[in-house]
Amino acid sequence: LRIERHEVEINTKRINDWLFVEIPNQINVLVEHKGKFLVFNQTKYGLKGHSLAPVGGYIEPGETSFDAARREVNEELKMSVGSLHYLGEYRVDVNRGCGIVSLFLATNCKKLRRGGLESDDLEAHDLKRLSTKEIAMAYGRFAFREVKWTATVGLSLSAIQTNKTVYDSMSSDFKEKLGAQWQANFK
Repeated sequence: LRIERHEVEINTKRINDWLFVEIPNQINVLVEHKGKFLVFNQTKYGLKGHSLAPVGGYIEPGETSFDAARREVNEELKMSVGSLHYLGEYRVDVNRGCGIVSLFLATNCKKLRRGGLESDDLEAHDLKRLSTKEIAMAYGRFAFREVKWTATVGLSLSAIQTNKTVYDSMSSDFKEKLGAQWQANFK
């Protein structure tokens, strides 16, 4: 964590004590396994009440965002990633910094037979397995209460509906449940 005091000029006004915060870059990943989306129902220090959340965490020194996404899925869910789809890289707060977040959709994920990495999560959370309809409804009723989480889910649902490569990478369970309905998007 680094807090800096910047001197900025906005229009013709000079501000001498503009606070800029740098934190490590981070990732968020929406995970699909056997036709369901895996999210956590959890609390966070900065939120009042519960929120749904995808997998997420900081990118460690020397690690790429892709490596971090795979590691976090392994740590938090004890799963391996089938296909990892990059949804973009975004500044968390364009005026104050707060790092960069890279968003991903992980499809056709598989449970590890044994082991997996140890999770370093401090907050309690419950794993939820949501159908496509359930996650779309949760997204629509603002159940993902952090903007990064909301963006991850919205961009993932959009990618599945509009990108044939992403759709094709989904598990056979997903395609059996929604195949005819969504496959029509690619004809």
